[in-house]
Amino acid sequence: MMFPWGREASEEAAGAGEDAQRALRAARLLGLAWLVSLAIMVALGVSNPRYAMPAACLLAPMCCYVGRGAWGSPSTGARAFFSEKRRQLVRKLTLGKPMAVPVILACAAVLSTAAARRYQKGIDGREAGAKLATLVGRGVRGASTATVDVWADGLVEARPDVLLYAQRRAMSRGEGAYGLRPLWKKREMVEGAVPPRGSVIVLRVDEKGDERVPYESAIIDGSLVALGDGEVGEYRFRVFAVRAPR
Repeated sequence: MMFPWGREASEEAAGAGEDAQRALRAARLLGLAWLVSLAIMVALGVSNPRYAMPAACLLAPMCCYVGRGAWGSPSTGARAFFSEKRRQLVRKLTLGKPMAVPVILACAAVLSTAAARRYQKGIDGREAGAKLATLVGRGVRGASTATVDVWADGLVEARPDVLLYAQRRAMSRGEGAYGLRPLWKKREMVEGAVPPRGSVIVLRVDEKGDERVPYESAIIDGSLVALGDGEVGEYRFRVFAVRAPR
């Protein structure tokens, strides 16, 4: 991100021909697009940093500009156009080889994933999904071909994998198999809308996100009947079946 800017970058590209200038313009456009994307999210009030992750895809092609400037393009015969000082800086940052950092990052990804699974806190997504499928199954009432709509919002935000594992588990229960259809109902659940009868709703009940407040009246009048609780990692949830109010 720091390489396409400044007078030195412009002078390098100007002295290296149209291809280098086009590469510089593309790199700057990508960098500006990333900054504009972040600015739009800030202006819209997006508070969760992970929603900005897709915008980071704009940064990846900028590596092509840096690689071309520092090493050239062997396939086309294009020569490197960075100054010697900037070429040395790129080589230091990439440990001397253009493929060094990707290889190191790939190894780190594999090791960190293995470490995360080994040292995970609390119940993992598969076990939580199995528990959710069992609780939803109580609302099926023995109908082996039933399809149950499962409303969720907070659990989708926190751990959407739980709903996927629950769906798979529900379909693999042999004779007791049933269809479980997860539905992300953010707007409806924020407003406290009650799903149709025969559906199931999953509410987060942990300190970081208690979703029971909009549904207090529905819980009290019996529209929502608790089937049981589950947890995944640091999050806890409660599963409710939708019944006719008393």
